[in-house]
Amino acid sequence: LETLHRIIARDANARLIIFSMHNDNIYAARAMQAGAKGYVVKTDAPEVLLEAVKQVLRGGRYIGHELAQHLAMDRFIPTENPLEKLSPREFEVFRRIAEGVSLSGIAEQLHIGYKTAANIQTQVRQKLNVQTTGQLVHMAIRFGITQQRD
Repeated sequence: LETLHRIIARDANARLIIFSMHNDNIYAARAMQAGAKGYVVKTDAPEVLLEAVKQVLRGGRYIGHELAQHLAMDRFIPTENPLEKLSPREFEVFRRIAEGVSLSGIAEQLHIGYKTAANIQTQVRQKLNVQTTGQLVHMAIRFGITQQRD
């Protein structure tokens, strides 16, 4: 998502398709909101990627059929997803914390200062109403952002 933001910032007319291992609605929704024109999951058949490319080249948008159904159903089933409160930058910091990346590692990866990363972490905790890193990780697992490890 961070790369997507950077590309869109340089070229607002870029036609980007996200080819991701994440088949979770939140990733697809965030990618499309951030300016992606398509979202295809790596487990989709190769024909799906080809169709996405064709559709985007024609000026359209594309999301794989199964994922599109899940996204559509999410609109009809009222569920409170606190992750929707997060800005794209906050979501990225949240995701990396949940994956076990330290604040100094996050700062380095996102090319921001350590204090900025720490401030964003504080904002994330306030928005999600959690106090500990463990609670953040639990929330990430619950909403499919990261997988529980054995």
